[in-house]
Amino acid sequence: MTCGICNPTGFQDSWASHHWIEAKSPRVWGYAVSPDPTKLAGQVRHLLYYGAGHVFADVPGGQVRHRPGFKALTNPAYLREGDTLLLAHKDAMGTKPKAADKILASLHTDGVNVQVVELEDPF
Repeated sequence: MTCGICNPTGFQDSWASHHWIEAKSPRVWGYAVSPDPTKLAGQVRHLLYYGAGHVFADVPGGQVRHRPGFKALTNPAYLREGDTLLLAHKDAMGTKPKAADKILASLHTDGVNVQVVELEDPF
C-alpha cells in the first residue's frame, strides 16, 4: 500500500483515507484535509512543526462526519477536555459555515481548544 503522506506521488485505492502520525506532545492533536496528496503532506508538516503530537488526515469526500480521520480524532479515546486541536486551515471543518460553526461549538463545549495554523511553509 502507498500513503500520500509518506509517498506524496498519490494514494492507491486500497489505502484508507486517513493517516495517523505520532511526534512531539501527546495532548495536542492536528487535523489536515486536502484532495491533493502533496498539499496534505505539507499540512501535516505544518501541524507537526507547530506542536501537534498526533495528526489525523483525510482526503475529502463530502461532509466532515463522513471523514474517517476526523471521526477517529473525535473519539473520546483521543480528543478530550483540555486538549488542543490544531487545524491546518479554517476550512478543515467543512466549507459550509453553519456546519463548521456547529462542529467548532461542540468541540468548545467539550473543553477542546481549537487553533488554526495558516502560515507559510516553515521548511
